[in-house]
Amino acid sequence: MVDQAASIAQRQKERVDPMYHEKIDALLDTYARKLAENLNDHYAIEARVPSILVAGGSNFPVRKKEKQNAARDRNMQEWQDVQGILDMIRSTGMGGISMDDPQAAAKLEAKLVKLESAQETMKAVNAYFRKNKTLEGCPSLTPEQITKLQQEMSQSWHLDKSRPYPAYMLSNNNAEIRRIRGRIEQVRQHEDTHFAGWEFDGGRVEANKADNRLQVFFDGKPDEAARDELKANGFRWAPSVGAWQRQLNKNAYYAAGYISCIQPISGEKPIDVQRSAQQQESAAPDAHLTGERVSTPRGSFHVADMTREQIEAAGYGYHHSTDDGKYLIMGNGTQAFAIAAEQREQENYMRTAELSTEQNYNMIDGQINNTPSVDELEEKAKRGEVISLSALAAAVKAEDSRTPQRDPDGKKPSIRAQLKADRAQSCKPQQREKEQEAKRSIRQALEME
Repeated sequence: MVDQAASIAQRQKERVDPMYHEKIDALLDTYARKLAENLNDHYAIEARVPSILVAGGSNFPVRKKEKQNAARDRNMQEWQDVQGILDMIRSTGMGGISMDDPQAAAKLEAKLVKLESAQETMKAVNAYFRKNKTLEGCPSLTPEQITKLQQEMSQSWHLDKSRPYPAYMLSNNNAEIRRIRGRIEQVRQHEDTHFAGWEFDGGRVEANKADNRLQVFFDGKPDEAARDELKANGFRWAPSVGAWQRQLNKNAYYAAGYISCIQPISGEKPIDVQRSAQQQESAAPDAHLTGERVSTPRGSFHVADMTREQIEAAGYGYHHSTDDGKYLIMGNGTQAFAIAAEQREQENYMRTAELSTEQNYNMIDGQINNTPSVDELEEKAKRGEVISLSALAAAVKAEDSRTPQRDPDGKKPSIRAQLKADRAQSCKPQQREKEQEAKRSIRQALEME
């Protein structure tokens, strides 16, 4: 029997990817070991009570014989279960990839490479056939593959004779590629997820990532109602670990929330326990390391990409700073990390005044009144630059409202001197007319443009 199982395992290895060979060998070893145990039990059971043909009918141990027959039935059931391992060997590598498989990501990536290679091959073959109207000499196919494709194209079910691979084959293969990429992302996310357990009245729940199971351990045997609740929500008894368990995922936590006997002592729902654990995990500095390190006289510290508020919310307090003040060392008594010290921007105390006086927000620079003067605008007009009427109007308004606050010596002029200057200005009407005429000419020139 073991030789027959070995030949089945060898044939299966030839059919599947080499990454499944180790699993096939493990199943073959399990089959051989359990078969030997079953046969040994069988011989021991047969030797318990002699046949009635040998012992005779007088004083025959009928009750002992009944026990022997019951043991025979159990042994036969075990033998059938052992033979079921052969079916597991035959199906290895032929079905889907389970999340329980520790090499699920690697197997999915290998499958993705094959699918992408097949997609490129089909596209290349279709392009070659479209160009040459034949498959002969196609570099992407072997002679056997060319013959097989030619036979398929001659069949009545191959409706599109313009291409060896119909459009639906490329479309379906592309959809499978997208599905596998989604599965890979799902597996990686599952591997990075932190799962939490909890305690309940009469036991505990553990998240076993190694076996990918959410396991419920009772201090004693649960009553029938509790067992029915567990079964109704997808949990099954596993004698090998002494726990009720189901696959470890978010649905397991939702299902646990419907089982009254395993609710957390804290009063939370199981899914809330899981969410709190994930939030704490994401808030930990270990999840935000940049890969850099900084050194101080007190040691070397990993740099975490977190703000001071975030790391303080995670339970870390200020310990000391680097000599240059660029990093803060935050610790919690057992661990310490470095974070970048926040540099405050220098406040612009003139911002409020500038918002009410400047022409636009691009001139908020700490200097009040960046409005160009009329003379500057005239120079720009002479150089042929375009000047907006709104800028000219603002410059004229600013110049008309501007009055000198101090004389050239830096002294503030008296009221009497200011009145005298105003009378002098009023005595020069011709000069003002010339300035106004110049302004009107600039406006006219701009309007003509």
